Order: sequence, then C-alpha cells, then structure tokens
Amino acid sequence: MTKKIETTSESPREKMLSEAAKIISGERDLQYGGPEDNFQRIASLWSVIFDRNFSKEDVAMAMIAVKLARFSSNYGFQPDTWTDIAGYAACGYEVGLIDSGE
Repeated sequence: MTKKIETTSESPREKMLSEAAKIISGERDLQYGGPEDNFQRIASLWSVIFDRNFSKEDVAMAMIAVKLARFSSNYGFQPDTWTDIAGYAACGYEVGLIDSGE
C-alpha cells in the first residue's frame, strides 16, 4: 500500500520560509522599519566606521555571514539560523531589486 501524500500541508522548507516571511514582514518592520530604510542606516554607519562605502546588499550579506559564524561555533541543528538566513536573503534580494531599478 502506498502512502498518500497530503497536498494541503506544508513541507518543512515551506514552513520555514513562511516563518521567515512572517518575521521580516511583520514584527521586524514594526521594530526597525523596512529593510530598505534599516539596511541603509546600517550601511551609512558602517561606511563611516570602516571608511569605505557599504551598500544595503552588503549589509544583508554581512548579516548572513554573522549567522554562518554563529552556526559554526555550535554543533547540531539550529533551526533559527536557517530561518534568519532565509530572511536576510529575502531582504537582500528586495533592497537589491529596488536599488537596481528593476
């Protein structure tokens, strides 16, 4: 007997992406503003501190790098890390798209 696949339930990856979407489109926007404004503030600060220009996409990539560094310091499954990386990737995509004018 073959197992019936439910088409109404989300796969684990869909659930994680849905959670990331909720985080970056809801609570974080209320706390910090949208990624375009928030990442611009961060990029502006980093540009002064490090004496070189940073873009909003640079901010997204750097935040992903922070998550990767934290991930490498621990062992085992870290679900919040995957969710955060997906969220930063989505924000980086959005600010890149806006900046490119597409």
